Amino acid sequence: MKLYLVRHGQSEGNLTHIFQGPEENLTALGKKQAEFLAHRFESIPVDYILASPYIRAQQTAEYISAVKKIPITHNPLLVEKKWGSVLTGKSRDNPEIQKVKDLLIEKELSDPEFRDTTEERFIDVRARAVAFLNFAVTLNQTYNNIAVISHGHFLRVLFATIIHGPEVPAKLFRDLFNTTSMHNTGITVADYDGKNWHIVTLNDHAHLGDYHRQNI
Repeated sequence: MKLYLVRHGQSEGNLTHIFQGPEENLTALGKKQAEFLAHRFESIPVDYILASPYIRAQQTAEYISAVKKIPITHNPLLVEKKWGSVLTGKSRDNPEIQKVKDLLIEKELSDPEFRDTTEERFIDVRARAVAFLNFAVTLNQTYNNIAVISHGHFLRVLFATIIHGPEVPAKLFRDLFNTTSMHNTGITVADYDGKNWHIVTLNDHAHLGDYHRQNI
């Protein structure tokens, strides 16, 4: 069974560099990226589509759904990291907000149980990633090729969990986060052989061409 793990197209929050919640839409560029993605999936077998219920992921999934003639199934495990009331909607370019983010990252490494307000911690997102992989295993006898549309941060946690296991520590995740890219509509392929997961492809975004690639 293969999972085609896809980051959504460029969103309004990506463009304006804010910590996003569930409501941000795709930009005009994001819709064009999703069109290119859908054309890519014309030649990729898909028999099930799972997507985060967040608007930008749903909008991206709709392009694939239209091409493959398959309905979208919402899965709340696939939502983006929840940034909490302190960060959601705030600019990533604001130095004071950046200090808060830096503190939260430092606490992920030194005090995993620390919570500032209502944000998810790394261990919370990791638990969702583990739960999603366990759920995906249950689909192995029913589906061969599943398109999964989610978000950059969550997909990196999922990637780290596949590589290092369900107890992957925050430090290993952070190292992977800092050294891997997840382009908008980039495709990462994970294969399940009935016993283990294998990463086959990471962040394939050849369908975008040079002009449409975005490092956000």
